[in-house]
Amino acid sequence: MSEEGDLRRENARLRLELESAKREVEVLRMALEDHSFRSSPSGTSSGQQRSPSSQDQLHLPPAGERGTTSTGEEEDAGRRAKKKKKVRVEMCENGPDFTACPYVYVSLKLAYLGWAYHGFARLKHLEETVEEKFFNAVKRSRLIPPQCDPVADLDYSRCGRTDKGVSASGQVISLKLRGASGGQPPLDYVNLINRHLPDDIRVLRCLEGASPEFNARFDSKGRHYKYFFVQDGSYDVEAMNAAAACFLGEHDFRNFCKRDENAQTYLRRIDACYIEDVSEVYDSESDEKMYALNVIGSAFLWHQVRCMASVLFSVGQGQLEEKDIRRYLNPAEQPRRPNYTMAKEEPLLLYRCMFDDLKEDQLALSALARKRLESHLQSLQRNLRIRLQLVKEIFLTSRGASESANQ
Repeated sequence: MSEEGDLRRENARLRLELESAKREVEVLRMALEDHSFRSSPSGTSSGQQRSPSSQDQLHLPPAGERGTTSTGEEEDAGRRAKKKKKVRVEMCENGPDFTACPYVYVSLKLAYLGWAYHGFARLKHLEETVEEKFFNAVKRSRLIPPQCDPVADLDYSRCGRTDKGVSASGQVISLKLRGASGGQPPLDYVNLINRHLPDDIRVLRCLEGASPEFNARFDSKGRHYKYFFVQDGSYDVEAMNAAAACFLGEHDFRNFCKRDENAQTYLRRIDACYIEDVSEVYDSESDEKMYALNVIGSAFLWHQVRCMASVLFSVGQGQLEEKDIRRYLNPAEQPRRPNYTMAKEEPLLLYRCMFDDLKEDQLALSALARKRLESHLQSLQRNLRIRLQLVKEIFLTSRGASESANQ
């Protein structure tokens, strides 16, 4: 009970801080109307914060492009500014001055459940993407100016572009964020951003002072995907594992993807492809075993892993053989994509992004951020267990087991 009480008080405190931050951001937005931001710096040395100068300021659209095009609107904004003058001065004293503060390059490791989102990458006129939620959280944390475009103004890059419904435990992004002013302790980016993220998105680690030349997409040496499935007795897992070895090496995967007109080549290299039993990891009470198809490669085509999984499932059910996979990998023998149904997106996980210059032990996590992150993930896991139990109860009721048990 004490733990639950502490959590309730913590949630209440965070809600109050959130409302306060919303009000401060609105006031700050008005204060920033009078400022003009120049182009962002081309780079800083790794691990350093540069002192503010004309090159350390973010480039933002001119005021006219932000909706103040008419004379009447400008006069109206001027009258509102006079009324808010005292408050604006207070914000300049207590809030971040984005025209003067230093900026640092930061690499972040993200995790998210993608079931409720239309993919990771931001989409025009669509807010339900992981990236859009992340950008909103960074703005609400006052780590970037409210009206800036993170992609255009912050040297932003992402490693993987997961599709709708796909989750991740090791997504990596890199961008510039507001750094601590002179003499101030470093900012706890993980804790600051996580406070404003939805429950199903979290920052796991942070590397402050990353190289400005680092690009999360182009510097990646490989990506590791996992596709989870339950052995309900219908799959020959040994046959699937043997067939998975057919994918190793460099092949033409045009028959294992959704065709993309922008793809310059369908050649991709697979470094590892195997199936592992992960039942013990999840301490399941079910007699059905949980397995994961692991696919590691340098780069992937659109829906490639889901197509590979689908064909392997057909092998496990005795509908295809290894020779069929080898034929699909040869466009001369199989010029058209075979007629198969692509595997569902929800079981797919971007497990890890791999780099030569970015190691896991370089990514930091403060003690406070770790405590709050673990508490949040434990709470999320409990909620999912409750939902699973509801499904079990419905299943038992459908079989009449609940009624007979009560007699």
